[in-house]
Amino acid sequence: SATSLSEFQNIPCFLTVCSCLLRFTSHPKRSLLSPSTCEFKMANPRQRRKAKSSTHKAVSHSRRAKKILRKMPAIQAPKVLQDAWDKSKTVRQNYTALGLQLSLVPTESGGSERTSIHPNGSAGGGPVSGTAKSVEADSSTSSSIPNGFGRIIRDASGNVMSIDLPQSEEIQQHGVQHTQLPEPDVDERAMKDWVGGLNKIHQNDLDSQKLLSQSARSTNPVAVPTASALSYALEKLSASGRALPRHSSCGERSYLARLIQKYGDDYDSMARDRRLNTEQKTVGELKRAVGRAGGMESLS
Repeated sequence: SATSLSEFQNIPCFLTVCSCLLRFTSHPKRSLLSPSTCEFKMANPRQRRKAKSSTHKAVSHSRRAKKILRKMPAIQAPKVLQDAWDKSKTVRQNYTALGLQLSLVPTESGGSERTSIHPNGSAGGGPVSGTAKSVEADSSTSSSIPNGFGRIIRDASGNVMSIDLPQSEEIQQHGVQHTQLPEPDVDERAMKDWVGGLNKIHQNDLDSQKLLSQSARSTNPVAVPTASALSYALEKLSASGRALPRHSSCGERSYLARLIQKYGDDYDSMARDRRLNTEQKTVGELKRAVGRAGGMESLS
């Protein structure tokens, strides 16, 4: 019949579809149950060889890369100072809180912070502005001004009317008048150490001060505050260390030996010789280099 004939005609198409399905499902990476059947991606041959290789190692960072990735402390200092360091403060504030001196230079660059005086005597605020009518009212509060400070009274336009001082002599004149500052109390010994010679440190004085501080700590160790305890720990750490011996390299010794062999102890001629003194060392540099190398005897 016609119906049976049409069924026989569709048999080859059915067999073709079945063979395609069998080939598709026989692949180990494909499955009809997997939702991502059509998203299969071939692996790179180099990656396959790498996975099969027994000598392959994972990529490792160099020492410098590991050092950069490692989190560094807030300050490069001894462990005692790192533990007491406050990251929320500036360097100057941390040194002040720890009882240390930020710089040994007497005149610091940038100046120092000063607290201005408010008319009521409290810290804060800037120069006081007021009218000429308030001069008498402000003069009654001059006793609240701390010693060593003053109050500038201005008019509405900003001109200086008068200056209130804590002393009984008050300036009540119009215009700006020069006020002589009091002479500061200067310690003669401190001036001698700072101005006379910064490099001349008396070892006997330092030893006596260290003995006094050690005796005070031994008699009353509980009363030592945090800043003093930190200073004591830093002093102990510095006392336990030793200075590194300075030495000259072989090239520097041969460099100096050629100059000494030609000129002896004539450092001026050594400094002017452009053939042997190729680094153009000065007289002072040559003397220091010879002393660091052990003297003329060791180089001649």
